[in-house]
Formats: sequence, C-alpha cells, structure tokens
Amino acid sequence: MSADRATSGTLPDVRAAQSELGRRYLRAVLSLLIRIVALALLEAIVFAQFPGLSPLRWLADMVAGVLALWPFFLSVGRLYGHRIALGTRFSEAGRPAEAARLLAPVDGWRARFFDPTGEGLYRRGMALDEMGETSEAVRVLEQAAGTAGPWGEKARARLSERDGKRAEI
Repeated sequence: MSADRATSGTLPDVRAAQSELGRRYLRAVLSLLIRIVALALLEAIVFAQFPGLSPLRWLADMVAGVLALWPFFLSVGRLYGHRIALGTRFSEAGRPAEAARLLAPVDGWRARFFDPTGEGLYRRGMALDEMGETSEAVRVLEQAAGTAGPWGEKARARLSERDGKRAEI
C-alpha cells in the first residue's frame, strides 16, 4: 500500500506502511549510489580527456557531491513528511501505538533535519503519553518544545499542563 494513499483515504496496515516507507528509503539510497557512480565515471572521463583541468578537480568533486546528495536529502525529507502524515492519521484514528511506532525515527538529530517544525515530535509525544509511557513522552515533548512555530508552542503548553497536574498532586 502506498504511503501517499494513507494521507487521503483509509489507513493501511502499519506493517504495510512501514514496508512502503522502507522501500522508498531503499530507492533513495540506490539512487544515491547510482548518481555517485555515474558522476565518478563522468569525472574520470573528463579529467582523462582534459588533463589541464586537474587543478580544478576539487571543484568538480564538490559539484559532484552536491549533485549526488541534494536529491537524496530531498527524497529523505519527503519520506519523513510521509512518515509524519501517516503517524498523524494513525494518531487521529485513535491508534497511538501504531502512531508512536511509525514516528519513532523522527527523533534526535533526524528531527532537527527532517522535522524542523516539531510536528512529528509533538505527535509522537502525544501518542506515547496516550499509551502511558510518561517519561518517554515528556522527553519527546521537551524536544518538540525546542522547535519554533505552532508545534513547539503546543508542546510547551502540554508540558506546562502536565507540570500543573503534578503540582496539584
């Protein structure tokens, strides 16, 4: 089942969704490897034909690196967008365990690159909280609270709400 379909329609089985996300990631990695090999061959041919360009090899390596990595990171970014959309749908459908499982990779350094708004962290924290995993939920919500924008504000509000409940006890 396609991850795109899950963003508009019925929810897929969580294993099918994870399998599709895995296939998309594998496709991104294979495309990266193909680009690296193709660019290395192109560089080898160009520098063999024009030896006078060898002082500019560093520049060609940098350009080849950008041409190889840029599409890879765009693909991975889209993959995380699909992951967050699926996790949101599972969470809204009252399936927090599946939502937390799908959103587990949106954590740590990956969240800074692929979830800058903190939506995935917030959704995962709320799913964990709903499941009763309080300490992990607080950790994830604190990470989400460090982001700018509405999801960071929601995470900060949820944390202060939790602190207020603790103070009452």
